[in-house]
Order: sequence, then C-alpha cells, then structure tokens
Amino acid sequence: MQQGLIQTTPQSGDNFKGMNEYLLVVHPDDDVYTKVSAEKQRFNVQYSQGAVKAKPHITVASFMAREEMEETLIRWIQRVSSQQKSFPVALNNYSGFPEHTIYLRVQDHQPFKQLATQLKVIDSYIRSNGYSPVKLINRPHVSIARRLSQDVYEKAMAYHRGNIGLSRYAKFEYLFKDLLKISDPAHMIKNLSDKFSEMCLKKICECSFIAGAVEFLEYFTKKIPIFLLSTTPQKELEEITQMRNLCSFFKKIIGSAQVKSREIEAIVINENFIRNNVYYIGDSLFDYKAAQEARINFIGLNNNFVTFSPDVLSFRDIKEIKNYINKLVTKC
Repeated sequence: MQQGLIQTTPQSGDNFKGMNEYLLVVHPDDDVYTKVSAEKQRFNVQYSQGAVKAKPHITVASFMAREEMEETLIRWIQRVSSQQKSFPVALNNYSGFPEHTIYLRVQDHQPFKQLATQLKVIDSYIRSNGYSPVKLINRPHVSIARRLSQDVYEKAMAYHRGNIGLSRYAKFEYLFKDLLKISDPAHMIKNLSDKFSEMCLKKICECSFIAGAVEFLEYFTKKIPIFLLSTTPQKELEEITQMRNLCSFFKKIIGSAQVKSREIEAIVINENFIRNNVYYIGDSLFDYKAAQEARINFIGLNNNFVTFSPDVLSFRDIKEIKNYINKLVTKC
C-alpha cells in the first residue's frame, strides 16, 4: 500500500477561514483497489444508500491546517515515511460503527498504531500554529458505506423500543437483514455484539442499582430460591454479577436465554416446583409473554419503556413487589 496526503474541501465560517482539512491515508495496491471498489459498487446497487464515493483508503490521520503549511507538512511526512518499514495489511470481514458506517476490518492494528505514534511530530507542528490536535487512527479500516439514512436508523430504534427484552443478536439480525438487506451478516452481528458488550459492560458495573433491588435480594435469598434469567450472554452476565457482588443471591444464573419460556420450563421441572407457586418478575412485554408460555405467575415492574396494562399484575417499584411477595411467603 502507498501513503498519500489528501486535501479535502476548504472549511467555511469565520473560525475556519483559509483553512483546509487534510487526511493522511494509505492507498491499496491495484488488486485490492479493484476488489474494494467492486464491493462498494455492489453495496450501492443492492442497498441503494450509503456507499462511500471516495477512493478506497485507510485513514491514518486527519487535521486542519492552512495551505501555506503544506510544504513543511510534506517534508515531515516524507521524513517519517522514509524511516517506516513496509508491512502487510490484511482486510478481514465486515464490521461497523453503530448507526452510520459499515467497513472492512484491518486484521492487525499494531503497525498503524506505531505509524501514528511516529506522526506525533506533525501534531506538535500543528499545535504550535494554534490549531486543534491531529486526530490519529485508533481503528484502521476501509469504509464501504456510511451516513446511513435517518429512516434506517429510526426504524432500528423503533424496533428496539418495541422489543425491550429481545436479545441483542435478534435485534442486530433485524437491522442487517430486514433494514439493510444484507443476506449473510453473521460476522457483522458478532462484531457489533462484541462492541456493544465492550461499551456497556463498564457502565453496567458502575451504575446505581434500582432502588430497593439489593434489599429485596438480601431479604428473600434465604427464604425462597431465586433464579436470574437474562438474554445477556452467559459469560458477560456472570462477569457482571461477580463484579457487582450479586452471585450469592441466586441459586442459578442463566444467560443467553434466547427463548425464556424454555428456560423457565426447565427450572420448574428440574426443581420440581409447583407451577402456581412460581413467580417471574420482569420489566418487559417479552418477560410477560415468557411467563404466560411457561404457565407461571408474572409480576411486572413498570419503567420508562413499558407500562403494563391494568389486567397485568404490576407495580411502580421494587419495594411494592417486596411487600406483595412477602405476603405470599407468609401464607405458605
């Protein structure tokens, strides 16, 4: 692959007067260029939106500068390039930036990160002229489609809001197959799911508990058997419960529950429970449906996304649910 400096459209507005945005990019060889261009064209024909019109490239850095700075910038880039050893670049499967971009993955990021480190001298030069820092690559890729339509985004969000409790895999499959019309999105679904886990895990482990949740578990854990059932992947669910010190409250932690009613049925049979004495506490319509299919009782927790209909037993908070269940336990 070859490096190049691209000057994009001059920026408008008083703050950007006389300035241009520059991209330092890596261009593929002729064979890869032809294949990537064909893939972009295929995407454009098949999905009729979002295909990237720019020539195939991997962006290494981007920055704002004035045209009179170009000569110095080119000298610095040539000096860095002359000291850079060549390295192979393998493109491996699809991935995406949620909401807007589909791209081809670069398999090994490390050589690009090393190159970006050597380009910090350019960052110093840009800053010394009073401009914003250079944006260096952190996830090298070749864009296939970006700026997906608002319509696609809104449909995806509407599907999500209407299917709280459905697994992330099912939602991503709907996005890629039904909205983007991609026939075999398995790799993209996996990559997006991995990214989703990455983004959410830290926040879930740091967020506050629902008011009364810990007290509920502490109160009932020695009185009745409690099971945790979730569509969250098993390994991820175990990691979350360990980090939040919740494991001891549950007799069993069940993740990756794509069909919750089956998991409930298995619990009832394996534990030899009387079906009418089993209660499922949930916060989504999928939870309610699972309880109905498994022929057990359901208690709904109303929230910002779901308010259960009057004919469904539901409460505003955990404290009310605790009081209700405590009365049931006392009767037994």
